[in-house]
Amino acid sequence: MVIALAVIILLSVFSALQEMRKSRTGSSGASGGTTYELSLPKRVDGGRLALSEDLSHDPRFANSGLGPDDEIRAGWYESESGDERYLFLGYNSDRADADTSADKILDGAVDASDTSSPPRRRTITPPGAKSPITCVVVPQKKGGRSYVAPMCAWSDDGSAATVSDDGRTAAGVTPDSYDLETLAARADRIRQDVRRRVG
Repeated sequence: MVIALAVIILLSVFSALQEMRKSRTGSSGASGGTTYELSLPKRVDGGRLALSEDLSHDPRFANSGLGPDDEIRAGWYESESGDERYLFLGYNSDRADADTSADKILDGAVDASDTSSPPRRRTITPPGAKSPITCVVVPQKKGGRSYVAPMCAWSDDGSAATVSDDGRTAAGVTPDSYDLETLAARADRIRQDVRRRVG
């Protein structure tokens, strides 16, 4: 599921960027307020999770939908035991919009799923978080096997990102039984480590 999950989410990022390019030709996605940019630190979540693979420049994920100044930030973060594994995937772009980009990324992931009914999306503000995160559990199938792809997304002017669970907590669960509150709290802690204010 490793590359499959990365491809699904990255394609949804490209889809969102292309949609924003069409709807905002010649204009910036930033509203003129505070903007943020993303990085890919060696450790996140208070040092608990280490970067195990940097996918930012992986040729398998090259796409012409990126603008000349757009930057992909992508990587796998794992706990020391290997039980926890998260895919962080985001982009820096002047087309990223705080109000709409996260939803557009999740729209793309849901559209690429094998479900006839869209999964319920939840907006969660974890304890201590300064802004909400939108989360969804997307059902998937591969080789006749069903699994879930739980993910949370956020967007700011200047950047947008997702955090997806590919660890043991996502194995063998149904969309209704997965704990999105816990993933939202984890995604918020990762968000604090990967983004910084630039405006």
